[in-house]
Amino acid sequence: MDLPLAPLRRILEKTGMRIGKASVEEFGKILEEIITEISTEALHLAQAANRKTVLASDIKTIRKQLR
Repeated sequence: MDLPLAPLRRILEKTGMRIGKASVEEFGKILEEIITEISTEALHLAQAANRKTVLASDIKTIRKQLR
């Protein structure tokens, strides 16, 4: 896993939950999967528009589709 756990733990603790290391790691794995899915789809949108650069609007479009 490439996401740093300490910032993720702080985010999760802001919700008021107590969370163990294994749970933080599992959240990290899930977030990496989501990030990979969104970035892949955003890249497809950019390529379909003949762009090499993914724009924030591409990411927002994919996010809306996932809801």
